[in-house]
Amino acid sequence: MSAVLISGMLFTANAQEGGLEIRGGFSNMTSVLKVGGAKGSGSASGFHVGGVFSKINEGKGVELGLLFQNFSEEGYSTQFLSVPVTPKFYLNEKINLVGGAQFDFDLSDSFSKSTNIALGIGGGIDLGALALSARYFWGVKNMIDGGDSDYKLSLNTLQISAGFKL
Repeated sequence: MSAVLISGMLFTANAQEGGLEIRGGFSNMTSVLKVGGAKGSGSASGFHVGGVFSKINEGKGVELGLLFQNFSEEGYSTQFLSVPVTPKFYLNEKINLVGGAQFDFDLSDSFSKSTNIALGIGGGIDLGALALSARYFWGVKNMIDGGDSDYKLSLNTLQISAGFKL
């Protein structure tokens, strides 16, 4: 049902704006491990780069993206191909809010499960062809094979981006 709704938002023609944006910037991934009552976390920083397609109609619409993300910290490195699907709402002609899902596909086999699902929020500002944004995604999928609520690894991601609208 959601796919039908998103498809309808993307392909409805009626005074729409949007288009393609090349985006890149800083990324930080925080892994949160829960074992029984104990909890620990670690983080790795890196970058993201890719493209985002948006379709906006009367101040609201959706963004679909394809981003490569690379994270590294003290000899550890992992890469993801991320697909954000985020409804977008403009507060005025320049400022927007987003919220939605991001699907992260582990390209480096760093985790026992290869796909992370995250929910996120963020915002941005459009300055002509330049777009600035910040988003935070909370991992909702346990990345440990066979894990349960007492043995869980989740991945959270911060993205601070600059984009150029084509």
